[in-house]
Amino acid sequence: MTIRLITKTDDLAVSPTDYREVDAKTALTRGLAEYVETLVVNAPGGRKLKFANVLDHYAEPDEKAQFPSAAIYATADGVYDASEFTPQTPNVRNHVSDDLYLIKSCELVQPIIFEVWANDVEQRLALVMGLEELLNPVDWRYGFVVELPFYFNERAVYAVQSMTYPDSEAEAIKRYRRAVYAVMASIPVCNVRRYPLAQTKLVVDVE
Repeated sequence: MTIRLITKTDDLAVSPTDYREVDAKTALTRGLAEYVETLVVNAPGGRKLKFANVLDHYAEPDEKAQFPSAAIYATADGVYDASEFTPQTPNVRNHVSDDLYLIKSCELVQPIIFEVWANDVEQRLALVMGLEELLNPVDWRYGFVVELPFYFNERAVYAVQSMTYPDSEAEAIKRYRRAVYAVMASIPVCNVRRYPLAQTKLVVDVE
């Protein structure tokens, strides 16, 4: 299963499912990681440049470093927000199969940190140039939207808030060159519920 980038304004046919592998917060970091993995940059010299490794969590100490790489994680508090659901009722119900319904209770709005790790300034520059296009792929909105098959096939929305180069002498000695993005993401918070199907009966008394 692969994520799907929404490229057209009239692509409104969302087909929810009852399939879920992760929670809403992890769905957002995993969705961004899988999208970033698609980046291919035409670097100077005619070579293709892409990430050797993309993590949807903060790197563990025993994970072998590969360059260039990316780490995407969410340590800040996510906010459960109902704004996307007004003026609808608090819970939005979609029929997915038989007596199963997908219940959307609210939106999770989650700040995400996206770190780019490169070996030198030139490599970082090429990656950031490619990301400027990848993170704004359409001309009808800022940011991008993707469908996540591992979270009910729901759509996640991403928008970059800021970016910085946190260069320091210590990192330069270790040949680390980073770019750090702050991304705001959101997704409906969903659960599957089983409801009995209503069997309507009409009884007519004739006198």
